[in-house]
Amino acid sequence: MNSKLFLFFTLIMLSIRAVFSQGTGDTTYVIPVVFHVIHDYGTENISDVQLYDAIDILNRNFKNHHPDTGKINAAFKSIAADCNIEFRLAKKDPNGNCHSGINRIASPETHIGNHDVKKLIHWPRNSYLNVYITAEAAGLAGHALMPDQADSIPHKDGIVIVHSSVGSIGTANAVTSMVLTHEVGHFLGLEHIWGGNNVPDFYYLPVAKSDNCNHDDGVSDTPLTIGWTSCNTSGSSCGSLDNVQNFMDYSYCGTMFTLGQKQKMRNTLQNALSERNKLITPSNLAATGVDNTGTLCEANFTQSAFQVCEGSQLTFTDNSFHNVQARTWNFEGGNPTVSTDSTPTVTYANAGQYEVKLTVKNGADSLSVVKKVTVLPTTGKSNPFFEGFDNVTSLPNQDWFVGNPDDSVTWEIHPTADINGGACIMLNNFNNPSGRTDEFISSTIDLSNLSTATLSFDYAYAKKSASDNENFKVWISSDCGKTWTIRKVMTGNNLSTSSDTQNPFVPQSESDWGHIDVTGISSNFFTSSFRFKFSFTSKGGNNIYIDNIQLNNFPISIKEIVSEDNNLKIYPNPAKNELFIQSNVKPNHQTEIFITDVQGRKIETIYKGKSDKIIKGNAFPITVKNGVYFVEIQMNDTETIRKKLVVKN
Repeated sequence: MNSKLFLFFTLIMLSIRAVFSQGTGDTTYVIPVVFHVIHDYGTENISDVQLYDAIDILNRNFKNHHPDTGKINAAFKSIAADCNIEFRLAKKDPNGNCHSGINRIASPETHIGNHDVKKLIHWPRNSYLNVYITAEAAGLAGHALMPDQADSIPHKDGIVIVHSSVGSIGTANAVTSMVLTHEVGHFLGLEHIWGGNNVPDFYYLPVAKSDNCNHDDGVSDTPLTIGWTSCNTSGSSCGSLDNVQNFMDYSYCGTMFTLGQKQKMRNTLQNALSERNKLITPSNLAATGVDNTGTLCEANFTQSAFQVCEGSQLTFTDNSFHNVQARTWNFEGGNPTVSTDSTPTVTYANAGQYEVKLTVKNGADSLSVVKKVTVLPTTGKSNPFFEGFDNVTSLPNQDWFVGNPDDSVTWEIHPTADINGGACIMLNNFNNPSGRTDEFISSTIDLSNLSTATLSFDYAYAKKSASDNENFKVWISSDCGKTWTIRKVMTGNNLSTSSDTQNPFVPQSESDWGHIDVTGISSNFFTSSFRFKFSFTSKGGNNIYIDNIQLNNFPISIKEIVSEDNNLKIYPNPAKNELFIQSNVKPNHQTEIFITDVQGRKIETIYKGKSDKIIKGNAFPITVKNGVYFVEIQMNDTETIRKKLVVKN
């Protein structure tokens, strides 16, 4: 009997069996799942909603409820199986505490995605299916050890999968959503439909190789195939029709498991190999909390942003758990002021800081949580803009915000580290774990009156060692922070302003400081709701400091910019209420000294008379407010000397 005729009779027999086996009351095996989101504060840190969607898709696919089951090739439709396997997000952690079933851990390991991510966190494999969501998965869409591979290495058991292959929403889509189903198939003992398994550190059979016809996946109703990377439903790569729509192929059009695959997975769940049989026991379902609806134990929510401008909308998402039967939102300053929706959208008309309160109920039990949202003015602070931090006592405040996703070390005020012994901001990066990103974010600033713009600031940074490679970025926004554009990136040696030191770095003099002028600000950013932010990603280095932030229409340096006499000295600089001016100008010249703003407008005249006082280095009182200015010395109405002056009272 030739292979095609044999396959024909096999399919007929399987079809007859299917009539009697489908829906015959197979016990539903329930598997507790825990998601470990390993992230570096990027798009891989996917939402809870996307994870819930992934669970729904798993259950849909294993129940043979894929929306395209009607398109299954007629030759295989009768053996498309309801596997009677269900996946539920864990409701208790290994210690029996109420839990969401979702862990979030910040680590640069996410960009590698090999077995090492499992060292970060690993719940007992005899109680949970561990799924690790990452930015990369060792060059694959996902990988999972089969039970025989994982049996002697329990610490490597579990699934690693790229975030864009989890669920069908957010960073994923309907096509990539089937990857998790494929990897769970491996976890439950299924090989690729052509045989083997693709996983780091283990031998596997590459897809679409002609030699694959000599291999088999150990399942009788999946025909021999070389494997497909396209959806050719009429393909016959090994002399018979291929089951290209099988979830265990690489065709990305999977819609089914076969009856034989169903039986193999169910046999796996009854087998002690890699302790798979312990997952489905009633005692484990109770221990992981998936045997019931769960106890209400936490009220929590997320919001689409923490700062918005007047007139903007925010969307809030209820992430409370478990078994929330009713909820009430109270939005101070918002419209609406009250809602019972799970994801309400609220408009804030006026600037200010407002409370958001969520109360959730489970019958007689109730829990509440309160958070705050900041609404910024659409028309921000006027330009020119200067911040020297001497009058700033704490962060965050109404003018400055911090992005601190790990809720640990972040930007703070240092009271004495600036060039002249005053205050500045600093990030205690010496004690910051590698891979953490912290942001320092402005409120809104009005740039609508400018035709050009420069963002200037002084900074000081040292490395611990030559190999340190910190990452510092400057971002700008024209729409109150809804979208951001990078305008400056500095790393490694390009960032350093001082010698490497194994001690916590604190700048000691002006020579420890550098200066940055960010000039690539195009006209589409000249709005009334301009914002900027600094982001710093730690890589094991040292502290960073920032001071004298200025927005104006031309570059300004901490060093002198314009001078017709290089011997001119102005000190102290920064100044407070007086400054000394000294130069080798000619004596007995009629002289006027005045202070201008960064746009060249005269602010204050501090001296009129003979030039002798300049030669002697006399003190001149000043009354201007904090900011960046220029001191101009004009002699005999013909000669002008100009120097930059920072005033910090």
